[in-house]
Amino acid sequence: MPVVSVCCIATSPNHASQIVDELEHANFSSDDISVLCADEGACDECLGWLADIGALALPGVEPLIAAGPIMAALRSAAEGGIAEGLIGLGVADVETRRYQSKIKLGYILISVHPESSDGIDRAVRIFTKAWAQDICISGETSSRKQ
Repeated sequence: MPVVSVCCIATSPNHASQIVDELEHANFSSDDISVLCADEGACDECLGWLADIGALALPGVEPLIAAGPIMAALRSAAEGGIAEGLIGLGVADVETRRYQSKIKLGYILISVHPESSDGIDRAVRIFTKAWAQDICISGETSSRKQ
């Protein structure tokens, strides 16, 4: 199975916290969940159980707060900013632009990297049930919008 990311946008810290909690209860590993936001206070509220949190300063954008696999992708693509980091996670270009603009507006990106097709379906159900915005399944070779 190619590397897959299931992404969504949470509209508030409480919304993001609810989604992250549901992912945890569905047995997704914190190593497979990424969260990205522009407001440190907002991220502090919703990242209690994700241990590896750090502030990333990227050229041309405000400092970002990231946790999970997205941290490595953003560090390796620092010159390209958010867009390059998301593309490095397998997110399609059109979705990357949408996510980048929403993060800059204060929304929170949540991404999970399931290890099976069942995991993909579980993540989509969690995001859908939580009324997350812009749910997207991206892989190395394809992307489909939910």
